[in-house]
Amino acid sequence: MKRYDEVISVCDDLAARFGSSQIVDVQQQVVWTTIEKIHALRQSKRLAMSRSTANSLVTQLVEARDRDILNARAWAIHADGDALICEAKLNLQGGMTEDADAKLNQARERLIEAAQEAPDELWHLRCRSYAEFLLRRSADAEATLQIVFLQENLDWLQEEWDVFKMFSLPEDKQFQMFLERWRELRTPEAAEDEGRN
Repeated sequence: MKRYDEVISVCDDLAARFGSSQIVDVQQQVVWTTIEKIHALRQSKRLAMSRSTANSLVTQLVEARDRDILNARAWAIHADGDALICEAKLNLQGGMTEDADAKLNQARERLIEAAQEAPDELWHLRCRSYAEFLLRRSADAEATLQIVFLQENLDWLQEEWDVFKMFSLPEDKQFQMFLERWRELRTPEAAEDEGRN
């Protein structure tokens, strides 16, 4: 419904009421609610605030031990990368390629960091390949996707992806075609053909 201000208000209310709780289950819910706030800020195009909230959460969770909270920390790092990609896309829309490249390189580093913290989560690699593609580093994007396409279930590639849809670029259609080509190459039938050859 795109009622982002309401989402952010509810997230802030929950954090204010339960943020000091020492109960791990409650802490998990507060942290994941903050992740939702970060997403809402990005989707409402408040990119600087999305980044600052993500980075504050990363710092706050630096000594976390709970597995679920550590996974949330990885997503906060990822969210910073996503916001950097959005900032880079805005730069590209304005013809500021050098500024865009600097942000895309930062985003790539953040997504690598997120993947190191949560190596089983393929979304980190998918977004990294997109950053590499926008950097005109097709070989790197292909190498990253190669890791993704070793997985058996590729249905998640069809899921909604707000970073991809925000601040549209001509390159987005090219990347979609790039993904589809890789998806077709990595179907079980194609893999069998490749094995026989």
